[in-house]
Amino acid sequence: MTNVAQDVLWPTDSNVLIRVGMLYVGQGDASVVLVKDGSTYKTILIDINRDAEGCNGINVPKLMKDLLTDQDGRLDLFVNTHPHNDHLDDITELSDGFIATVIA
Repeated sequence: MTNVAQDVLWPTDSNVLIRVGMLYVGQGDASVVLVKDGSTYKTILIDINRDAEGCNGINVPKLMKDLLTDQDGRLDLFVNTHPHNDHLDDITELSDGFIATVIA
């Protein structure tokens, strides 16, 4: 069973080697990268922010939970580009369950 996050981001063509999604989070940045690894994809999240301004931005922890439902709920890698809140907000919620490795 799929959900919107999987339908939009997860490659359906097995020839896709890498897919990058730029996530709208209001002020700040967040990107998800899917890299082919055998018959599945490694998942990488670069930065995270919750839309505190109410600009209809994506709830990244929820999106990642939905995206990773079929992947044992495990994010393979989180990369923080720099320690500002608009690139790190919600890291606690993200780490409470499904990060394998953090690079800060």
